[in-house]
Amino acid sequence: CERLGDNVVGGDLDLIGRDLTDALGLNGYEEGRNPAAIALEWGVRRLGEQLELRTRAGSEKRIRADFFPAYDEDGGVMLAITPR
Repeated sequence: CERLGDNVVGGDLDLIGRDLTDALGLNGYEEGRNPAAIALEWGVRRLGEQLELRTRAGSEKRIRADFFPAYDEDGGVMLAITPR
């Protein structure tokens, strides 16, 4: 994650309370099928999502993303990203 933070999105990045897809520039999913929103709304994992991430330089990186809903009272979603 440190490598992602430094090389892709630009170092320190506070994601708490922000929409992941907007904050990380995630795209590549069908309209109305935002995997982060689905994980939050339905409380289900979304594994192996084939997406693209916009880097701080503006280029697109192909990634695989796993979304995990948080089951605590604060809610939210955890995200694991790997290159593809």
